[in-house]
Amino acid sequence: MSTPKRRLPRPPYNPGVRELVEGKRAWDAQLEAYLDKGRGQCWLRQPEIAEVCERAFLHFDQERYLLKAWCLMPNHVHVLVKVTTVPMAAFVKNWKGWTARQCNCLLGRICVSFWADDYWDTYMRDAEQERRTVVYIENNPVKAGLARAPRDWPWSSARSRGEDGVLCLPASSGARTFLSAAAPECE
Repeated sequence: MSTPKRRLPRPPYNPGVRELVEGKRAWDAQLEAYLDKGRGQCWLRQPEIAEVCERAFLHFDQERYLLKAWCLMPNHVHVLVKVTTVPMAAFVKNWKGWTARQCNCLLGRICVSFWADDYWDTYMRDAEQERRTVVYIENNPVKAGLARAPRDWPWSSARSRGEDGVLCLPASSGARTFLSAAAPECE
């Protein structure tokens, strides 16, 4: 003898959810357009500032995380990593803290924020999403009209990517030497 299946009441439809999702997509598109226009502080346009940040990303690659792609735009950064031994919040805090001190020193700024307080992260569900994300990141300067091809942008992983799509970074990128010996003296 089987027992009758009990139907659970369906939760009430909330018409606001769809509008919220659509509104968020529209807001994301507006933010992307704003950033692509180079609005706001564009310190990363300065080569010495961009180099500090890029070297910081490279510094602990293969040790605390696996660097998959990056692009430094004039007013924002895209970085794709595989989290390994250190929680993402910890290495992002390290990146932001160290680079803020060094960049503010180069800019002659004291006790002011360099980065936004928070960051946006997205979980990569599969290899196809990761591949699309790499393409998005490396094409960002082209989309913004800053370069003709991804490889033309000096502050991107695209210039280190082989024809086969594999990121080709030297085992020792020199980042450790840069961070310990060539960092500006600020204290």
